[in-house]
Amino acid sequence: MRTKYILLVVLQALLLVGMIGMKQAWIARGEKIKLKTVPVDPRDIFRGDYARLRYDVSTLDLDSLNCKDTFKNNDKVYVTLKKSEKNYYEAASASLKKPAGGLFLQGRTKYGARTNSKWEVKLKDESGEVHIFHPQWFYGIKKGETAIFCLDKQGNVQNSMKENPEYPQKCYGEGVVTVKGIIEDVIETKYQLLDVEYGIESYFVEEGAGRVIESAPRSSEVLVEISLNKKGKGLITGLYIDGKRY
Repeated sequence: MRTKYILLVVLQALLLVGMIGMKQAWIARGEKIKLKTVPVDPRDIFRGDYARLRYDVSTLDLDSLNCKDTFKNNDKVYVTLKKSEKNYYEAASASLKKPAGGLFLQGRTKYGARTNSKWEVKLKDESGEVHIFHPQWFYGIKKGETAIFCLDKQGNVQNSMKENPEYPQKCYGEGVVTVKGIIEDVIETKYQLLDVEYGIESYFVEEGAGRVIESAPRSSEVLVEISLNKKGKGLITGLYIDGKRY
């Protein structure tokens, strides 16, 4: 009985060492890339400090990617990647078939494709300058009405609101820019979206750092470094907020 117990302990130790070795080999041999992301959801006190993550490539615009495949819930999907001007990677295409080459992520679809709207809003500010905005949503404000747009450090629309003289609205947040003016045109375009999970949506960090990441301002640039293997599976190796590594 004692011999069997010792053998069991030794086998468990060898298994653990093997898993660590495989992980280190993956990190050493994999292609290092960065993905743009924003942290979501609060800290899970039952699992220690970690960041819940969602990426730009987590939601795919199938029309802009010129994707012809029909996706259902829980399909295996391959997302080919391209490098952006800002040194992180973006989706170039999506397919049910594994690419013959190049960098790609392998994931699973959620819910299948769904219809959504994208917006292009033309606004003339108080100085006469015309701005073109692409908010994630735009409802309740019509052409000819006065609107207020709140922009982050990268110039993305955080929020928009119709002017109410009785209750003046303000934009809040560090580095947030306010643009106010008359809406000259609003264009709504319908398109197909696909949600994908890649198995890299959680990242464990040092004690106390999880809250720092979760509470990072929406205007911060959050990038995740992953080691990508030949099968398109990623392993997180680092997380950066405005250039600082966590």
